[in-house]
Amino acid sequence: NLEAAGAGWRDVVGVSAHVSRKIDADEAWTQLQSLFPDLKGPLTMSAVDGYSAPEKLIEIEATACTQ
Repeated sequence: NLEAAGAGWRDVVGVSAHVSRKIDADEAWTQLQSLFPDLKGPLTMSAVDGYSAPEKLIEIEATACTQ
């Protein structure tokens, strides 16, 4: 989706992760931090009760700025 919007990971200024309560929150936080070590903005995480399918465990939103 970043590419379709004319952006790339270098343009990401914030990431929000919505993680299933089935996953250990501390472990999820550690893994998320390792995925985005050079993030220019905030990384936030929230716990959710579920998604549209039981196999879904995480949803990640990235906000990018190309200006």
